[in-house]
Amino acid sequence: MPKIRLTYWWDGHAPGDEVEVDSDTARSLIGRVAVAVEEETRKPTRRPPAPSAE
Repeated sequence: MPKIRLTYWWDGHAPGDEVEVDSDTARSLIGRVAVAVEEETRKPTRRPPAPSAE
């Protein structure tokens, strides 16, 4: 079952909650009031700037 993170209230769950839903429900919510948890983990993380060579 896909896991989503809510960005808005849905079905009694608060924004920020991670919820396991069936595939059809995930398809209908992602991009509207949720993001896929797997997509968030694939986003590149910001690296700190390299120290200067001076």
